Amino acid sequence: MKLDGRVALVTGAQQGIGRATAEALGHAGASVIVNFLDDHEAALQVVESIQECGSSAKAVKGDVGLRPDCEEMMAAGGLWGGVDLLINNAGIEDGFLVKDQSYEDYKKTIRINMDAPFLCSKYALPLFKINNGGMCI
Repeated sequence: MKLDGRVALVTGAQQGIGRATAEALGHAGASVIVNFLDDHEAALQVVESIQECGSSAKAVKGDVGLRPDCEEMMAAGGLWGGVDLLINNAGIEDGFLVKDQSYEDYKKTIRINMDAPFLCSKYALPLFKINNGGMCI
């Protein structure tokens, strides 16, 4: 797959599946926005890996479950002329049984796993129009 000239934003891209996805997109030619929450060093390693294969990349800190952070991430994509691919990867799983989970933990899980894909997709849509379409995954 060739993605030359495309811009991808991957949430939770500093580790695991998000990192592998961001690197694969970069190796396919896409410019990649590497979203991270708290591990800036790991995000910079992903950026370096993508840049080593000749693609552009930048790390953008943001909590995908918060509307202002989602808007700021999309603004970073706008600086590159829009976003073509949004990979809603960020997610958490604490493995708690309901009887052991606090209400605050439950709300955090819902915010990251359910609110975040909605918010990121909502704010990516106007950027898709810039390039005559896009895709949320």
